[in-house]
Amino acid sequence: LASLLQAHSLFGSLADQHGQAGTLNWIGNVYLRMGNYPSALDYYLQSSVISEELNDSQLTASCLTNIGRVYYGMGDYAHSLDYHLRSLRLREDMTDRLEEAMVSWDISRTYYGMEEFDNALLYCLHSLRIRRNLRDFRGMAASLHVLGDIYQKTGDYFRALLNYRRALVAVQIVDEKYGEAMTNSRVGSLYLQLNR
Repeated sequence: LASLLQAHSLFGSLADQHGQAGTLNWIGNVYLRMGNYPSALDYYLQSSVISEELNDSQLTASCLTNIGRVYYGMGDYAHSLDYHLRSLRLREDMTDRLEEAMVSWDISRTYYGMEEFDNALLYCLHSLRIRRNLRDFRGMAASLHVLGDIYQKTGDYFRALLNYRRALVAVQIVDEKYGEAMTNSRVGSLYLQLNR
């Protein structure tokens, strides 16, 4: 954090607005990881204003996604959805397929939090299609986890289990032990729910 604050100050003394906007976004990332939502939001908003003034669509989209994640973390799903949808429009215009998939996944989780499961399913399937085409196995597993969660929450236990098992295959392909553990945990939770 200290290094990023120094970098921001240096970019300011050089009147490098791109550098300032980028470091503000990174500072926001640090605060988000720390769970300090108000500070993260403040830095992301500052970065967003500068990036929009510079017509830097890539950085603006990144800021909007991050702002959406802050609001999601705070449980403010309406604001989260607004920022994620704005980011998605930019990502689609840039034809940035990987980022489009990630933002679609964020949108699906937000709709899930709002208990709008049809919309959650729609965006999650969109994310999964892109990730499958890109052969992004970690991303596929994340999308399949959310699909499983949606189906579990709506009582379609067969589809939930099917998607969790598909996620397990995806994480095993990339040898991701944490993802494997998370998937097995979801399967166990589903079986526990079914045995009640």
